[in-house]
Amino acid sequence: MPIIETVISKDIFDLVKNATGSSDPSDVNAAIQEYADGMAKVIADAIKSATVTVAAGIPVAAPPPSGIGATTSAGTGSLS
Repeated sequence: MPIIETVISKDIFDLVKNATGSSDPSDVNAAIQEYADGMAKVIADAIKSATVTVAAGIPVAAPPPSGIGATTSAGTGSLS
């Protein structure tokens, strides 16, 4: 699944717009920390929204008695 840049862009825009009026202007460090926390959340949410697909036929090895083989079908998953 491709990264949806429009969603990330909107979230960053909203973050900046909301951060400009939410902190006491005299406390620059608090404003910077609030922005950094918000950016971390935007990035984490974007990464976690991805779907990972693994193709069939990828070689795998497991401890005995399973041994060596390959994936038999495609698989999908998500990040958490």
